[in-house]
Amino acid sequence: REVVRQTGLANVEVAEGRAEDLARGPLAGSFDFVLARAVGATEELLRLARPLARPGARLVAMRSADQLAAAPKPAGRADPAEIQRAHYTLSDGRRRGLVFYALA
Repeated sequence: REVVRQTGLANVEVAEGRAEDLARGPLAGSFDFVLARAVGATEELLRLARPLARPGARLVAMRSADQLAAAPKPAGRADPAEIQRAHYTLSDGRRRGLVFYALA
Protein backbone atom coordinates (compact mmCIF):
# COMPACT_ATOMS: atom_id res chain seq x y z
CA ARG A 1 0.00 0.00 0.00
CA GLU A 2 2.87 2.35 0.77
CA VAL A 3 4.36 1.98 -2.73
CA VAL A 4 0.97 2.74 -4.30
CA ARG A 5 0.58 5.80 -2.08
CA GLN A 6 4.08 7.13 -2.71
CA THR A 7 4.03 6.57 -6.47
CA GLY A 8 0.46 7.71 -7.06
CA LEU A 9 -0.33 4.58 -9.06
CA ALA A 10 -3.94 4.41 -10.22
CA ASN A 11 -6.12 1.38 -10.88
CA VAL A 12 -4.22 -0.71 -8.31
CA GLU A 13 -5.73 -3.14 -5.86
CA VAL A 14 -3.58 -4.45 -3.01
CA ALA A 15 -4.53 -7.78 -1.48
CA GLU A 16 -2.60 -8.86 1.59
CA GLY A 17 -2.55 -12.40 2.89
CA ARG A 18 -1.05 -15.82 2.60
CA ALA A 19 -0.89 -17.06 -0.98
CA GLU A 20 -2.55 -20.33 0.00
CA ASP A 21 -5.59 -18.44 1.34
CA LEU A 22 -5.87 -15.93 -1.51
CA ALA A 23 -5.66 -18.70 -4.13
CA ARG A 24 -8.85 -20.27 -2.71
CA GLY A 25 -10.79 -17.00 -2.71
CA PRO A 26 -12.53 -14.83 -5.30
CA LEU A 27 -9.27 -13.12 -6.32
CA ALA A 28 -7.64 -16.32 -7.61
CA GLY A 29 -6.34 -15.90 -11.16
CA SER A 30 -6.90 -12.15 -11.18
CA PHE A 31 -3.50 -10.54 -10.59
CA ASP A 32 -1.17 -8.98 -13.15
CA PHE A 33 1.62 -8.82 -10.55
CA VAL A 34 2.26 -10.92 -7.46
CA LEU A 35 4.73 -9.49 -4.95
CA ALA A 36 6.26 -11.89 -2.45
CA ARG A 37 8.44 -11.32 0.59
CA ALA A 38 9.63 -13.73 3.28
CA VAL A 39 9.75 -16.54 0.75
CA GLY A 40 11.79 -19.73 0.56
CA ALA A 41 12.83 -21.80 -2.43
CA THR A 42 12.02 -20.50 -5.90
CA GLU A 43 10.11 -23.64 -6.89
CA GLU A 44 7.81 -23.29 -3.87
CA LEU A 45 7.32 -19.59 -4.52
CA LEU A 46 6.33 -20.19 -8.14
CA ARG A 47 3.96 -22.98 -7.07
CA LEU A 48 2.22 -20.65 -4.62
CA ALA A 49 2.08 -17.64 -6.95
CA ARG A 50 0.76 -19.27 -10.13
CA PRO A 51 -2.83 -19.79 -8.87
CA LEU A 52 -3.06 -16.07 -8.10
CA ALA A 53 -1.92 -14.84 -11.50
CA ARG A 54 -3.78 -14.21 -14.70
CA PRO A 55 -2.10 -15.26 -17.99
CA GLY A 56 0.98 -13.16 -18.71
CA ALA A 57 1.40 -12.08 -15.09
CA ARG A 58 4.70 -11.38 -13.37
CA LEU A 59 6.00 -12.36 -9.95
CA VAL A 60 8.32 -10.03 -8.05
CA ALA A 61 10.24 -11.75 -5.24
CA MET A 62 11.99 -9.63 -2.64
CA ARG A 63 15.30 -11.23 -1.62
CA SER A 64 18.13 -10.38 0.71
CA ALA A 65 21.63 -10.07 -0.72
CA ASP A 66 22.49 -13.36 1.00
CA GLN A 67 19.54 -15.13 -0.61
CA LEU A 68 20.57 -13.89 -4.05
CA ALA A 69 24.16 -14.97 -3.52
CA ALA A 70 23.11 -18.38 -2.21
CA ALA A 71 20.99 -19.07 -5.28
CA PRO A 72 23.11 -18.07 -8.28
CA LYS A 73 21.79 -18.55 -11.75
CA PRO A 74 22.62 -22.14 -12.75
CA ALA A 75 25.46 -22.40 -15.27
CA GLY A 76 25.20 -18.66 -15.84
CA ARG A 77 21.64 -18.96 -17.08
CA ALA A 78 18.45 -17.77 -15.44
CA ASP A 79 15.70 -20.02 -14.19
CA PRO A 80 13.37 -20.70 -17.17
CA ALA A 81 10.78 -18.39 -15.57
CA GLU A 82 13.25 -15.71 -14.44
CA ILE A 83 13.21 -12.47 -16.38
CA GLN A 84 15.69 -10.26 -14.54
CA ARG A 85 17.22 -9.25 -11.21
CA ALA A 86 17.58 -5.81 -9.70
CA HIS A 87 19.73 -4.84 -6.73
CA TYR A 88 19.24 -1.90 -4.39
CA THR A 89 20.47 -0.61 -1.04
CA LEU A 90 18.19 0.40 1.82
CA SER A 91 18.73 3.70 3.64
CA ASP A 92 20.43 1.79 6.48
CA GLY A 93 22.97 0.27 4.09
CA ARG A 94 21.49 -3.24 3.83
CA ARG A 95 21.52 -4.65 0.30
CA ARG A 96 18.39 -6.24 -1.18
CA GLY A 97 17.30 -7.62 -4.48
CA LEU A 98 14.20 -8.13 -6.56
CA VAL A 99 13.84 -11.13 -8.85
CA PHE A 100 11.21 -10.93 -11.59
CA TYR A 101 9.58 -14.10 -12.94
CA ALA A 102 7.11 -14.82 -15.73
CA LEU A 103 4.07 -16.74 -14.53
CA ALA A 104 2.99 -18.33 -17.80
